[in-house]
Formats: sequence, C-alpha cells, structure tokens
Amino acid sequence: METLVMGNYDLTGLRRGNSFRRIFRFKDGAGDPVDLTGSVLVFVAEAGAIRLIKSTADGSLGMPDPSIGEITLSLTPAETRQFPVGRLRARYEIERRIEGEETTLVSGCITVMDGINDDSGDH
Repeated sequence: METLVMGNYDLTGLRRGNSFRRIFRFKDGAGDPVDLTGSVLVFVAEAGAIRLIKSTADGSLGMPDPSIGEITLSLTPAETRQFPVGRLRARYEIERRIEGEETTLVSGCITVMDGINDDSGDH
C-alpha cells in the first residue's frame, strides 16, 4: 500500500442554508494521486449532538473514478442548516477503509457563516 500524506484542512466558505460542494484530491508522498480502488471513504461531521455521515459505499459521498484519488462532498441546504454558525464549533474527518484497515486521511474544523437569505427550509 502506498504512503499517504495525511493532514488537517479546515473547510471554509460554507454558508448555513446553502448548498456546499468540495472536491478532495488525495496524493501520496511523491505528489501522485492515490488509487482508491477497493476503498470505502467515509465523511463524518460533528457539531454537538449533530452528526452527519456520508459514504462512498452508499453513494452519498461521490467517487466516480477511484483510480484518480478524488472524492466529491456535496451538502444540501437542509444539511448545512444543521451546523452552528462560527469557527471551531463543528469538525469533520474523512476516513479510508480498505482490507480491514481504517485510516484518517484528512480532518479539520468547519467554519460556517450565517446566511441572510429568506430560506425557511420549506423547499
């Protein structure tokens, strides 16, 4: 198995009640894409009692081509509404599961901005 460069990466630009999309590209120590074929990747975000889980196993976390080492996180307005506004109030991690091993690839804090839209969550 290849050596992975793990690290911290804070998610910024998330506005409460808006859609949010972020592409994560995983690379090895030489800077080459990590082949994620055969892997299940799991995104977990927590903020107090709120826990949001997305996985490539059920398609809620996008991984169209595992060989290029890329996943796409997409959050709906209903999901972003769950997070408290501010910095250091919510955190996340992305874990890789393959052949009985579990490894955290990246983790960090989620900075959430409050929206001023008239979104009531009814749509």
